[in-house]
Amino acid sequence: MDRPIAAPVPDPASRRLLDELRGRGHARPAADPALAWGWRDWLEDAVAGAGGGAGQHRLTVTPALASQALTCDTHLHDALRTRRDLSWSRVRQLLVGTVFRQWVTVGTSGEPLAAALAGLAAAGDPAGVLGWVAALPPAQLRRLRAEVAAHARRIRTCWPVPPASWMPRTAEQLAVPLCGGRVVLSAVADLVLGPPAGTEATVCIVRVEAGSPQDEHRQQLHMCALLQTLRSGAPPFRVATWYSESGRLDVDDVDDELLLEAQQRTVTAAVRCCGQVAGAAPEVAGGTSCRWCRPQRRRGQAPVAGVGRPPAGGTRASVAARRAG
Repeated sequence: MDRPIAAPVPDPASRRLLDELRGRGHARPAADPALAWGWRDWLEDAVAGAGGGAGQHRLTVTPALASQALTCDTHLHDALRTRRDLSWSRVRQLLVGTVFRQWVTVGTSGEPLAAALAGLAAAGDPAGVLGWVAALPPAQLRRLRAEVAAHARRIRTCWPVPPASWMPRTAEQLAVPLCGGRVVLSAVADLVLGPPAGTEATVCIVRVEAGSPQDEHRQQLHMCALLQTLRSGAPPFRVATWYSESGRLDVDDVDDELLLEAQQRTVTAAVRCCGQVAGAAPEVAGGTSCRWCRPQRRRGQAPVAGVGRPPAGGTRASVAARRAG
């Protein structure tokens, strides 16, 4: 039987990590439910205008799907019509995320891979990780076990169990239904710290990544900040991505500019998703980083108009005018 590994007494480095997440000494933004509702109206109008909810099935727009929508229409077309296959990196991500949530919740764990598989089984294993792992050849299974154990050691080294007074929650669903629930913006926060907001922001959101830092990770994290704002009426005061491979922590303070940029990207992504579900043909985005677009760009096809072009009407004044109208 696996021997539980007890949480160590927090060292100064671990305390600094928690202090960084809680933002001691930093000003926090005021809660502004009117602005949040204005942005939600903007999303409702844009999604409805793009045919949101026209299909028979509910459309769920996650941060990962939004990144695909903003990168390449052809890639998005495939993502909307095919089930996402499991890969080594995705399985590792799901396993490491489960180990992280177990650790910060109770501060103990058994053998990391076994503990992670048990946690996924208890949650119903919607992605089918257990079957994928069970089919691995012995050498690949040993490799996976070693990789998950290495990430687990980094988690135990860097993370103390957050104090109960900080109200830590794991696997927090951030969902915003639009068009009567036919379109749902949805993300999962690995860790949320802080009580519900009153007159000022009180929440910090943490996402854990088992791979190397990517540009899209920050954009996906900012979408989480937006969803928290839309669903609660108050933004988080801080959002962070922690990389379990290196121990790196990327932290962003949340302000109006961050939320507005996230709103603009989310509107564009949601409209693209709804348009394709409604039958729009994919167009070549011309991105240099996308394997779908590079061949078309070499043939001289133009990028999709409007990619990265912010829609108007996102400032506090313009949102107020929209609501008044």
